[in-house]
Amino acid sequence: MYRKTWLEVNLDAIYDNVRDIKKICNKKFIAVLKADAYGCGDNQVAKACLDAGADMIAVSSLDEAVILRNKGYDGELFILGVVDPSEVSVLIRYDIATAVVSPLWAQQVCHENCRGLKVHLACDTGMNRIGMKDICTLHQCADMLKEHGCLVEGIFTHFCNTDKADRSYTDHQFEKFREAVTSFSEPFRWVHCDNSDATIFFKDDISNACRVGISLYGISPYKD
Repeated sequence: MYRKTWLEVNLDAIYDNVRDIKKICNKKFIAVLKADAYGCGDNQVAKACLDAGADMIAVSSLDEAVILRNKGYDGELFILGVVDPSEVSVLIRYDIATAVVSPLWAQQVCHENCRGLKVHLACDTGMNRIGMKDICTLHQCADMLKEHGCLVEGIFTHFCNTDKADRSYTDHQFEKFREAVTSFSEPFRWVHCDNSDATIFFKDDISNACRVGISLYGISPYKD
């Protein structure tokens, strides 16, 4: 017996959502299409987002990024998750930016031929998943990567609980992120901290890009 089930994805609605959210944030728009765009079809959803004005596609792994490249996407592409340092040559060949997830990761990358690699510094402000926890380590990683020819083009953090009515911890994370960003004398092409909920409900004056995933589909994670 076969299950007569299917999923209908309204690409026009996704297009409208991107346009509306971008008007709200008035920043560069990073469309997060992890796990085959949450099972909705990465290539099709990416095209709808880009047609609506998205500036970058973000995914969670190297295989997701390479799949998009092989399907013909040639725009800005960023991996939010961990990539094995031994895969640096693949990142460079496919022009894929990736996250600097730890000091050890940065050291290992610098043992590879990493000239031309695009990276975004992950700043751990309290989610405790990836990233550097203090400003000194952020600068050490940035300097080391630059010395080996990497292009440090971005800095970002992840908010933990912007879907809660109490925004005190988000405020705490944001102030730590502000301190990290402003400690660098040179500007970054990409400064991003706002997830779907924060893009709509949290106003920040330090980032130049929003990072939207679940709200591409008209869903708000705000529950309280």
